[in-house]
Amino acid sequence: MKLRNRAHSSSLFLLELIIAIVFFAVAAGVCLQLFTASHVKSNRSEAITKAVSECSSVAELLESSDTELIFESSLSNYYKTGNWADNTFTVYFDKDFKESDETSGSYVLTVNLSEGDNISSASINLSEPESNEPEVYGLNVSHHFREEAN
Repeated sequence: MKLRNRAHSSSLFLLELIIAIVFFAVAAGVCLQLFTASHVKSNRSEAITKAVSECSSVAELLESSDTELIFESSLSNYYKTGNWADNTFTVYFDKDFKESDETSGSYVLTVNLSEGDNISSASINLSEPESNEPEVYGLNVSHHFREEAN
């Protein structure tokens, strides 16, 4: 009788052990998903913060320029790898937001400049072309340039 009771007791112990292992495996899986989701959100948040900084820098360059030519020159000096084409300035950044070329760029900063009578408007966008949400941050800025005295 004791032998039968001992076998029943060990099978109950094994069942409890298996249930505990399954419980901890499920809990570990949930924790892993939470950590991955928080890592993705952290990376996205960091990208948005850096995008805001870059777009604000371009806006400040526009605001501090006296003429459109000075703005274009300042922007070209600030971003050495950027280029102008048809009133659009484009510069590429790698995943660490360091300037890069088009092939290794993860982010694209585009400045579309539109001209008026002493007023320039710029649409500043930083995007991630390979992402599901391509535009990381956008900013529209207008600036009135001083009129030159003749």
